[in-house]
Amino acid sequence: MRIEKCKWKMDAQSPVMFMIDDFANVWVDKNENNKLDKGEDWGHFCKDSNSMWDILEKSIFTQFPEVKTTLFTVVGKRAPIINGKKKIYSATILQDDKFVDFLNEINKSKNIEIAYHGVTHGITGINRFEFKEEWETFNSLEEAIENIEIGKEILYKAIGEYPKGGKYCGYKYNEFSDKSISQTGFLWWCRHWDAQLEEVKDNSIYNYELDKFYDVVDIPSTIDGSFYSLKDYSKFFSKKYFKTIYKKTVEGKTIESLIDYRIKNGQIISIQEHSSPFRADNRIQYPNIVSDLNNLKYIFSYLKKYNLWYATGTEIAEYYLAYKTTSIKVIDENNFVLDIDKNIEGKELTISINRENISSDIIKLVTPKENFILNKIGSRYKGTIRVYNHVQYSIQEE
Repeated sequence: MRIEKCKWKMDAQSPVMFMIDDFANVWVDKNENNKLDKGEDWGHFCKDSNSMWDILEKSIFTQFPEVKTTLFTVVGKRAPIINGKKKIYSATILQDDKFVDFLNEINKSKNIEIAYHGVTHGITGINRFEFKEEWETFNSLEEAIENIEIGKEILYKAIGEYPKGGKYCGYKYNEFSDKSISQTGFLWWCRHWDAQLEEVKDNSIYNYELDKFYDVVDIPSTIDGSFYSLKDYSKFFSKKYFKTIYKKTVEGKTIESLIDYRIKNGQIISIQEHSSPFRADNRIQYPNIVSDLNNLKYIFSYLKKYNLWYATGTEIAEYYLAYKTTSIKVIDENNFVLDIDKNIEGKELTISINRENISSDIIKLVTPKENFILNKIGSRYKGTIRVYNHVQYSIQEE
């Protein structure tokens, strides 16, 4: 009997993680007309018409119910890039009962994860170049930890849970940052925009595989939602479209070829977006779910031809740890045990079993804790189990 671990759940070719930054209790009234226009909401208007959520629900969630979204949430009063340029409502996530109720409602969805994205996102500058991202501002490890704990408590007061993962604001950090994440109990974190780092030819930091720093799972950001398909002519006269043409002409890259390459190599498809295009400095924030909406729909349609696993950050991190730290010991043709890290007890892992002399299309794995069904796919039996340390798994033919 030969047993193998599958790199991704359900033996998918790759996981897909839809990431939206700057989910916050914020409204940028770009038109200064005291009413919500499309694209102005960062989350404040909850499920109202033209809200961020309204756009996502009508254009993404309804059409692509398989998609799971990780919302990187600024829990305090989000600092503007600069002061005074636009009429802005910005408050903590605890300020409005309606927003707290909204957070709790979406947090119950299996397709949504509320992740951490700082208290204020940073410190306002006299111009956009002077704005300092949150993890750049800490002058000591102790200061960073204290600030993170304040932010975690704000989120806990809102939804009754601490965040399990998060992302550096603006992907910027300093020498205290990584250790501050490790020492505040996060399971996973997004440190780099790897797709952007690759464009800097002499930069060796980017990595499209999951990794770890200290005891934290490092999830890369691999797809720019504003890297438009050349098939989307609605953006023909935009700078972003001409950048796409440049990358195709000079570098031979298209959004389709990047996706194909990632999946061919079993790498994560993590799609980077923002909640709104509008900022305080009158500049458009790219990528964003409003400007990129047609491109996002194209991407999710394109992905349908592959066998993929749509997941949140925590689901991906937990599976990665189970895959990396589980060892399988075959006892005989019908029995095996697992050697696992105590932190992944009961987590899920997909396995593939090659076992001769079984005619059934289904086998059952029996354990003292629970049983699992594996289906015959080709010449192997595949299925997702929960991992238990030194517990015997026994094969029974159905």
